Amino acid sequence: MGSKLKKLICLSAALLISACAGTPIPLQTEYQGQPTVSAQGEKVRLLVEAQDHTGKPYPADSLLASQYRTIAESGFKKAGYVLTADADTQLRVSVRGRTTNGIVDNQSNVGRNLATGVLTMGIACKEMDHVVDAAGEVSLVRNGQTIAAKQIDMQRTETSCFSTLNPSWVANQQEAAVRTYEHAANDHVGKVLEFVSTTR
Repeated sequence: MGSKLKKLICLSAALLISACAGTPIPLQTEYQGQPTVSAQGEKVRLLVEAQDHTGKPYPADSLLASQYRTIAESGFKKAGYVLTADADTQLRVSVRGRTTNGIVDNQSNVGRNLATGVLTMGIACKEMDHVVDAAGEVSLVRNGQTIAAKQIDMQRTETSCFSTLNPSWVANQQEAAVRTYEHAANDHVGKVLEFVSTTR
């Protein structure tokens, strides 16, 4: 497989975002938002499922599933919840991808990149849109009964641009895609926390 083809495959496949980089991309471990209420020790069991666009669950240890779970757990702890498997209250969060590649898609504007590349003799950066789009279903279950449910989608688009003269441009694009997903996950967790706070 040619090196250029391999780079394109790495950039287009969401599950390979971090695996293709030569150096592991540092991931967020803390929720970046500020909860508006305090749960004051309320116990809750957090159940998270991430699915691709076909409804197939991502493996629990995949980047998309594990990173969302890490950010969500941090957010709930920050809000004062105690996460435990035996809690009477369960919060079920399901996100299903709506892009052709699942939850995350990396789209390169080939026409624009070719045009600017010709005009600048290859010096211009390669522009790429990082798109996060997933339908979300959130439900709060207490003692086996669903007491509240809401659709909370996860969406975000960010653009990055790195020159191919920089030998790290592929890794830079990969990290930009990871950051876009982390931003989307933080936004989504914030909305989930707000939903739970209104149904406590």
